[in-house]
Amino acid sequence: AGREHDWAKLRPRAQAVLRLLAVRAGQAVHRDHLVVAFWDGVTTPSTLHNLQVTVSSLRSFLEPERPRGGSRLIARQGDSYRLVLAPGDVSDVAAFERAVRDGRRARAQQRLEEAADAFRIALDHYAGELLPEDGQAEWVAADRERLRREAANSAVALAEIRLAQSRPVEAVEAAEHCLEVDGHRDAAWRVLIRACDAAGLAAD
Repeated sequence: AGREHDWAKLRPRAQAVLRLLAVRAGQAVHRDHLVVAFWDGVTTPSTLHNLQVTVSSLRSFLEPERPRGGSRLIARQGDSYRLVLAPGDVSDVAAFERAVRDGRRARAQQRLEEAADAFRIALDHYAGELLPEDGQAEWVAADRERLRREAANSAVALAEIRLAQSRPVEAVEAAEHCLEVDGHRDAAWRVLIRACDAAGLAAD
């Protein structure tokens, strides 16, 4: 609603639960997954009560004007919770993953310019490691690595497409982008060498 929140008023665990729901914005997250992530995986009446209290605090914090049970942002679906994306809402993670899927599909169908555009959009949405403020927390580590890998793959794919289209300078840029994300990606080094050679950048 165009309103800045004072996040310091929210308990750290509640903030973390909200970040997990945000990473999966629009998707249902089962309560067992939340219990594993934030309550050591022990499902007891006490932990389920704590989860319900945490979700209730998030609803009150995000929508203080809404009556109890009237949250529009955090919906419950059976034993799962979902951060609702209304029309016009944007999730950079969701947009990134959608662009990656579009790029792969278009490339498989040999619609290379469309694929290149989709991979470029994906890379524009990838702003670096997912939630670095959460450190090595187990609940975010797998998603962080998966998104990093998909960003690197998208950059390599874009580089290969541009090189095949005889646009070596753009291929160099895409390959270098990949290596900024993952400096050990052999495919990126190989396409970078070929692209530099094709662009007359022998010294590089």
